Amino acid sequence: MAVLGHIPGGGVPAGTPIPTVELDLESIQPSPFQPRRRAAQTHIEALADSIRQVGLIEPICVRPLPSGEYQIIAGECRWRAAKLAGLAGISCRVHELTEDQAFVLALVENLQREDLSPLEEALSYQQMLDRGIARSRAAIARLVGVTRMRITQRMRLLELDPVTQEKLDNHPKVLTEYHGRLLWQVKDLPVRHRLASEAVEGRWSGSRLRVRVDEWLKSAEAEARLSGGTTTPCSYTISLPGFRLHVDLNRANLHHVRDALTRLDAKLRDAADVERRGSALAADIAPVEKTL
Repeated sequence: MAVLGHIPGGGVPAGTPIPTVELDLESIQPSPFQPRRRAAQTHIEALADSIRQVGLIEPICVRPLPSGEYQIIAGECRWRAAKLAGLAGISCRVHELTEDQAFVLALVENLQREDLSPLEEALSYQQMLDRGIARSRAAIARLVGVTRMRITQRMRLLELDPVTQEKLDNHPKVLTEYHGRLLWQVKDLPVRHRLASEAVEGRWSGSRLRVRVDEWLKSAEAEARLSGGTTTPCSYTISLPGFRLHVDLNRANLHHVRDALTRLDAKLRDAADVERRGSALAADIAPVEKTL
């Protein structure tokens, strides 16, 4: 709960005891902030069987609404399973939270349980930005306790087209975030969709898909050069004794390449200055040597 103290609008101090109460299932409604967009029916049925046998082990979290009803913050699957098990009421912890606080707590709860797919996680981060809960990815990282790199990588999936996103969503055990970032590199949508389908059907590993994507990128590069009537290379290699430089413009971060070349140019200029000073010194010494 300590994370809530960082959300605009206040928060609950860490360590504050939250009482558990029994609420009528019919007085509780699902949350519109639920990050998980679907839950497997088989999972809910198995959870319902467990509730029938041993009861509900962990209470769900809710917040009161002005209507007198309650809204789920975390535990929607447990709530649905309790209804399926035939219970009339369910144990709840009632939190006095704003909508933004409820949104973040629902996200954190799902992240801790590892219940979200990478795409669901990315959508939640985007909603935090859209709602003004956080103004940057760094702020999101502080709020939910994950790295900024993870947020950036997840949100790259939002740049994929809807068809590919749906495949990622429907096959989370096959298509991982890494698969999604590889498919993002394929700008030809029919080819991207074909590769995604083949990856699902063949249950390809990320490395297998990487090989196929690299093959397509090289083929597309060659075709572009032919159709454009240009032989301008997209990779450069310079090999000299004690020195080798290779740049692949298709895969390199051009900002990093530019920075590296700038630093290399500075070193070459320094070396040239040293060489000129050495030559000037040799020219001054030569007349003296002749007189000795």
